[in-house]
Amino acid sequence: MKKEMWGVALIVVIALLVVKISLWLYRWAHPNFSGKLPPGSMGFPVIGETIDFFKPYSFDEISPFVKTRMSKYGSLFRTSILGSKTIVSTDPEVNFEIFKQDNRCFIMSYPEAVVRIFGKDNLFFKQGRDFHRYMRQIALQLLGPESLKQGFIYKIDLETHEQLKSDSSKGILEVKDIIGRLILEQMIKKIVSDIKPEIKRKLIENFRDFSFDLVRSPFDPSFWKALYIGLMARRNAMKMLK
Repeated sequence: MKKEMWGVALIVVIALLVVKISLWLYRWAHPNFSGKLPPGSMGFPVIGETIDFFKPYSFDEISPFVKTRMSKYGSLFRTSILGSKTIVSTDPEVNFEIFKQDNRCFIMSYPEAVVRIFGKDNLFFKQGRDFHRYMRQIALQLLGPESLKQGFIYKIDLETHEQLKSDSSKGILEVKDIIGRLILEQMIKKIVSDIKPEIKRKLIENFRDFSFDLVRSPFDPSFWKALYIGLMARRNAMKMLK
C-alpha cells in the first residue's frame, strides 16, 4: 500500500513539474505584454538566440542573424539576446522616429561591458533631455565650427605632417595607429590642457586599450581578456587624471 502511495505521489510531483516547466516555456516564448508585439522567436530559454546573434560574418555583408529574420519576419522583429527580451528594428523610418524622441519614449542603454569599463556614473550614461542638451553644448564648444576654426584643424594638419615625415623612412606606415594616436593627443590637449609628455603618452596607451570589440560574444575567451585590459586601463587613467 505504501509503495502504491509513493508511486502516486511521485507521478503527481512529476506531473506538476511538467506543467510548471511547460507554463514557463510558454511564457518565455509568448511574453506577457498589454500591446501588440512584432513577430519573432525568443529562441531557447534563458540564452535565447544569443549563439546565432554572435555568429561571425564578413565586414562587407549584413549579419546573417538579421538577414534571416528580416526575410522571415520583416523589418521589425522580437528576439532574446543574452537573456534580455529585445525588439530589433531595421526600418529607417522607425529608427528615425526613435532618435527623434530624445529619451522621452525610449531610453538609451549600453552593453554591460561598456558600463563596467567607463563606470556607471560616467556622463555618457546619464539620462534626461536637459542633460543631453548640456552635453551637446560641450561637444560644440570642443568640436564645433568655431573651435575648429580657432586652430584645431591647423594643429592636426601640422602634427600629421610631422608624423608622416618622421615615419616615412621606416618603410611601413600604420595609418590606423597614427590617426588614432593623433586624434587622442589633440583631444587630450583640449580636455586636460597641457600635460607632461610622459603622462600624455601613458594616457594615450590607456585610452587605446578601451578600443576593443564590446559586442563580441561572451562565449569567446578573448572577450574576458579584453574586458580585463579595459578595466585596468580605466583604473590607471583615473589615477593619472586625479
